[in-house]
Amino acid sequence: MSKEDKTMLKQYTLRMPGAVFGGEDSLDKLTNLVEDSAKVAVFTDKGIEATGLAALVTAKIEQAGKEYVAVSYTHLTL
Repeated sequence: MSKEDKTMLKQYTLRMPGAVFGGEDSLDKLTNLVEDSAKVAVFTDKGIEATGLAALVTAKIEQAGKEYVAVSYTHLTL
């Protein structure tokens, strides 16, 4: 097993929210949504990043004092 393969063995938990926030004032609710999270995953793509929307989301997560990892669909292979 290569060193790269071993990194895939790390255990993680991906919790999906019980609610999805969208529309007016939804970014204001984001800090409450991540309040009990140790680390947040942000799923995005080139189009969302190009509009600046991903940066708005990650800025709110940073304001909440949380770590995040951005997962871009352009980096995933199926």
